[in-house]
Amino acid sequence: MMTLCRHSTRARSDPRLTTKPKAKLTVLVVGIVVLVMIGTVAEIGSSGDTVETGAITDNKKSQSQAATRPEDADSTFEATPNSENCLSEGLLETHPMIMDEIKRLDPFLINSESMAVYRGLTELQLLPLVDQGDSGAMAVLGAMHVMRFRGLPDSSAIPYLLLEDLGLLTFRYSRPFSEEQSKHLKLAADWFYRSAINGRVMALINVGNQLDMMGKKPVDLGWISAEEYEQLTRSEKSLFNAANVYQAVAFTIAPELELGPYDENGGFSTMFAQRYADIAEPIAVRFRDDRRKLGLEPLIVPKTELPTVDELKKLLCDPAIE
Repeated sequence: MMTLCRHSTRARSDPRLTTKPKAKLTVLVVGIVVLVMIGTVAEIGSSGDTVETGAITDNKKSQSQAATRPEDADSTFEATPNSENCLSEGLLETHPMIMDEIKRLDPFLINSESMAVYRGLTELQLLPLVDQGDSGAMAVLGAMHVMRFRGLPDSSAIPYLLLEDLGLLTFRYSRPFSEEQSKHLKLAADWFYRSAINGRVMALINVGNQLDMMGKKPVDLGWISAEEYEQLTRSEKSLFNAANVYQAVAFTIAPELELGPYDENGGFSTMFAQRYADIAEPIAVRFRDDRRKLGLEPLIVPKTELPTVDELKKLLCDPAIE
């Protein structure tokens, strides 16, 4: 069976997690700050076609603009609407507080700009870095096995992680997989998990992606009984995709990995983790145990210093932006 797998810019999510949108302002700031690719794999149609979707944001614009931001910008800048010192949308995008947020998240991601330092390295060159506990090198090795599964060269791993090559976001495959393909999927999942254990916790989403690609169902993974699973609707079953669950695991382990500004109702990560709490918590416990076995301290993610959405609105010159 030939199946098309592609990334899109919209992630499947539980409508019960939906919060009241903050419209233009939220879209603006979340688009700047969110560097993670939230990947899910969902089966659609009776033909067994599979679509891999992800909320993908391009951080290159904000990174390049950072280089041209005003040198005298003040990261503690405060303003009231329409004051002489208020921020335009463009200036907000280059404000140091946004750059600080990107730096805060960078060590925990596998698709941030810092991953470019591994470009051009071979597997033999990455392995000594792995021996030193380099979580980025582990993620690149995981991506290399994803490329090998697809029959692509290892050099495509970095463009794949950094979303540089749109051609890598769509591919075709046939099931059942060959023994060689299955081996690469398993190795990819193993390397991404090792990367997460060693610090880049958002690599857990990629672990889930590989499990979904392997065709692992929630019953196979021990998350739900066969009887309970059969009683679910198709849309309810999609909520058990491994990528969704492992994303919730990441937020369970490090709720500080909030995606952008928050409001009085809290953040998306908290609600997402709560939705999958029964499944995610046992996996999170194993994750913490695995870190202890390696002699690693509990993972600590600095809290965001971004103001709330309402506070951010006060910084903008245009009071009509919501």
